[in-house]
Amino acid sequence: MLHGQFDSVQYRNIPAGYLAVGIVLTIAVCAIDIFLKVRRLSKQDSNCTTLSQDAVPKQVIRTLHPSMLFWTIPGLLTLGVLRSWCDMGLYSGKSSALTTCCNWALLSVVVPLIATSSSEWLPELRSWLKSFPLAHLPHFKKRNHEPNAAANDGFKHEGRHFRPSRKHEFFRGMLAAGILTVIVLLADCSLELSWNDTFPQFGVSYFAIEVAIIGFTVLFTYFLCLRHAGGVALVVIACWVIGVAQYFVIKFKGVSIQPSDLLALSTAAEVGSAYVYSINRHVLRAASCALAAITLCSLLWKTVGPDLPNEKEHVPIFKSRSADYLYTATAFLVALVCFINLPSYQHDLGIEFGDWNTVVGVKTYGFLPSFIQTIQRSTIAKPKGYSAAIAKKIETSYDKMYQETLGATSSRKAAQKQFNSERPTVIAIMNESFSDLSIYDNIKSSGYEGPQFIKNGLTDALQKDALYVSVQGGGTCNSEFEFLTGYSLGLVGSTCPYVVYRLDNVGGLVKQFKSLGYSTTAIHPNLGSNWNRNSAYKELGFDNFLDIDSFAKDSPTLHAGITDATTYQKILEQLKANNGPQFILDVTMQNHGGYTMGNTPADILTNYHVDGGDDASLNEYLSVINSSDNDLESFIQELKTVDRPVVLVFFGDHQPGISVTYNDAYYKNEDDLAHAARAYQTVYAIWANYDVAGNEQSSSNVPLNASTLGAQLMYQIGAPLSSYQKAQLACGSTIAQMNALGYQDGSGTWHKYDAAEGKEKKTISDLRKMFYLEFGSKV
Repeated sequence: MLHGQFDSVQYRNIPAGYLAVGIVLTIAVCAIDIFLKVRRLSKQDSNCTTLSQDAVPKQVIRTLHPSMLFWTIPGLLTLGVLRSWCDMGLYSGKSSALTTCCNWALLSVVVPLIATSSSEWLPELRSWLKSFPLAHLPHFKKRNHEPNAAANDGFKHEGRHFRPSRKHEFFRGMLAAGILTVIVLLADCSLELSWNDTFPQFGVSYFAIEVAIIGFTVLFTYFLCLRHAGGVALVVIACWVIGVAQYFVIKFKGVSIQPSDLLALSTAAEVGSAYVYSINRHVLRAASCALAAITLCSLLWKTVGPDLPNEKEHVPIFKSRSADYLYTATAFLVALVCFINLPSYQHDLGIEFGDWNTVVGVKTYGFLPSFIQTIQRSTIAKPKGYSAAIAKKIETSYDKMYQETLGATSSRKAAQKQFNSERPTVIAIMNESFSDLSIYDNIKSSGYEGPQFIKNGLTDALQKDALYVSVQGGGTCNSEFEFLTGYSLGLVGSTCPYVVYRLDNVGGLVKQFKSLGYSTTAIHPNLGSNWNRNSAYKELGFDNFLDIDSFAKDSPTLHAGITDATTYQKILEQLKANNGPQFILDVTMQNHGGYTMGNTPADILTNYHVDGGDDASLNEYLSVINSSDNDLESFIQELKTVDRPVVLVFFGDHQPGISVTYNDAYYKNEDDLAHAARAYQTVYAIWANYDVAGNEQSSSNVPLNASTLGAQLMYQIGAPLSSYQKAQLACGSTIAQMNALGYQDGSGTWHKYDAAEGKEKKTISDLRKMFYLEFGSKV
């Protein structure tokens, strides 16, 4: 299957040919090196005495250079991987970039081979050239490093310490500094070029910040490895690998790598099998930069001065050259740590990394500065003017406000009375990537009207409408966290709370229902290790977790996993097995990205065309959403026949990554937050199979956000509310919505948190203090 306009299978012979040449050259140079060693050692040893025939192999082994082969690994491995990518048709570009990358790969093999073995063949070459009468090469006598040698032999004798002259030290140092500077610049290019198409327009100050981070890291590893450049090469390779990972994450999810992703690598590896890993010319250009840097790394050892005879014996270990290198490495490590931790990358260095479009932010400021800024923001700082007593006092004031307003309505009192007499089972379905893309006018104009049942067919819900979330294209667990705990990522920060924090002492819906006598079950038809759910669910209070092992091996699947309908049957099984009240969370898997699998049945595949987007991906997504919408309708029909009160809350966790393309293509020159908010909304509905007291159940439209959905659910069915939930409801007229982007005021306008004024500023400050009391101080 080809994934680009160029048939890269036809290029397979390019890297294959280079790989064959590289292997042949490696074998040939190694063979020549061994031959020359045998020839030299068979004549004489270091004392000019002839070696026995048996002693020659031992001496050859002792004088071999393992580093000769070490430096060939990156180039040969690159050529092998490129051939595999071409064989599978996964390179979507022209042959010129491929050829350039192969050239650098071969050069990274040849240069270190020649440089490492030069100590053997260079004297032979000099001797051979001397046989020509016109070959009058300048000849430099070998320096005498003995302690009693003449003073003008190129080294200085100071007691027992022998050092090369300052002149030689200076030139070697300047050469090493020049090579290291070029390596650092190439390493930065290998990090950015794979995915950052605006890298040539990089701001000088941001470029300098990223180069400084890489530079300190390179210098630390350089001196830590005693100026042998293997550590530097590993830094270069790490930069390129990070860049390629960033390329794939942006391609598949439409977002940048976040710090929390590093703590969920097992999840990424598991769901990553659903994607097609094709590369383009930008990835190869970055690889060329990395290979060029590695080639230079292989020459760094040439800039190190020779060890002097008996130096190790006469110089104390703490004054030795190795000790000096380690002292220098420590100094650069301290400098790196200080540069990362001391300044605020947001306020001091101006890295205004935006959560609403992580790709734009990271392209503007560079990967490393943006990544560090995100880590700095993930720390939950104690709010200004906070104390536990003050926070509790604020909670009490909002509790009173709630009791005088929303808590005093006849509908709420009727619902409370009904709930106390008979407690309904509550089912929460967080449907993977479920959203209504007809909110985009360019998609709607193609004829798409959205998921029809939840939009128009569900007429007896308690309420439904748009649901604002804090993630886009991925980060499912964050929407899950906001719903279950009630805490917005706008207060928590851009992290993955399931992975970053211990949630044992944190309240939320699960523990609320358990305190009311409910049994609690979570269902997810995938690995329990995803997003650390195995641990997080226990900490949140779930009694049972039914993961992929709880489903039959032959369960029906669609697109990316087990069908929604199959998980709904699992819910019905739980209802039949337990007559008591239950709280059940079902996190579905069917609609997970990517949307280039090509496995959608023809009878459900839609055929919409929208300019400026990828029709194949869009139709694959819309098809599975339509299937989910139909499964929801069927499930609700089944719940209507259940002889017990059941409440269902259904919502999507985030929009697919492809929606950003349509948002950017059609809506231009509008406010950043308003623009982003469109891509950060899904849909929700709260429905019941019985008449809920005080509610007309006419599907009234009430926009919510994921962090207040749980409070609204409890309020509508008459269940007890926590102090924080009462505060959320009480301040709804001032702060209508909030998520990781910012907040929406009562008029529907979005604002950044730090731009709040007046009553809105006070309300947000109060929410921060209450949040820190209930969450920040407990994790």
